[in-house]
Amino acid sequence: MEEKKNTVDFRLVRRAVKLMEESGLAEFEWESGGIRLRLKKTGGSPAVALPGPAAEEAAPPGETAGRSSSGRFVEITSPMVGTFYRSRSPDAPPLVEVGGRVGPRTVVAIIEAMKVMNEIEADAEGEVEEVLVADGTAVEYGQPLFRLRKTGAET
Repeated sequence: MEEKKNTVDFRLVRRAVKLMEESGLAEFEWESGGIRLRLKKTGGSPAVALPGPAAEEAAPPGETAGRSSSGRFVEITSPMVGTFYRSRSPDAPPLVEVGGRVGPRTVVAIIEAMKVMNEIEADAEGEVEEVLVADGTAVEYGQPLFRLRKTGAET
C-alpha cells in the first residue's frame, strides 16, 4: 500500500508571504491537514519554515519531527529540499560548530528553497558531534544534516 504524503501548495505560501508584506506582519503561523507553515520576517523579507507534517501527527509520542534518534545521538534532518548553508551570509561565521551546544530553538543552518532562506532549528538539546553536509550542498527532504550527542532530559 502506498503511503500518502502531505504536500505543500507553494502558491499558498507565496500568498501568505505577500499578505505579510502588505499587512506589515512580522510573524505568521498556520496549520492544516498535517502541514504546519511558520513565516517569520527577518531583515527585509519573510523567511519560510516548512517543517513538513505537523509534529503531533508525523512523529511518534516523545519524538520530534525533523530529527531521528538512536541511543546517545540525535540527527537533525532536512525538513525540505533546497541548498544547505552553515551561515546566514557568505562572510558570516557558521551558525554552529562541532563541539558547540544547541537547544531546541537554536538555528543551526539555513536552507534556501525557491529563493527563500529558511532557518533550520535543532529541535533537540545536545552537543554538535558532526556536520554531515558541506556548505552550499543540495539537500533532500529527510536527509541528515547534523549529528548531536544528546544532553539534558533526553539522555
